[in-house]
Amino acid sequence: MPFTKEYDLARGEVVDEEIQFRPISGSLKLDVRPQAATLTVDGKPFQSFPVVMDVGGGEYQIKISKSGYQTIEDIVRVTFDQSVVERQYKMI
Repeated sequence: MPFTKEYDLARGEVVDEEIQFRPISGSLKLDVRPQAATLTVDGKPFQSFPVVMDVGGGEYQIKISKSGYQTIEDIVRVTFDQSVVERQYKMI
C-alpha cells in the first residue's frame, strides 16, 4: 500500500519521524509452449516448465528462444500491488 502522510505545520515547526520500509517480495510463474524452448530470467536459463520462482520486487527481463521460432522478449514487474506475476507464452 502506498504511504501518504500530511502535516499541518506552523512556520519554524519541525517534525522528526522515523519510517521503516519492508522489502517487496513476490513470485514469477512462467509457462512456455513449446516445451523444448529456452527461457531466461535476467540471463538465468530454464528449460523445464512451468518456472515458479520467489523473487524480490523489481523488473525482470524475460527472453524465450527456440530454433525455428520467433524469439519473445518481455519485461515483468513485481510490485507491492502485483506480487505474483503469471505469464503463459506461446511461441509462433
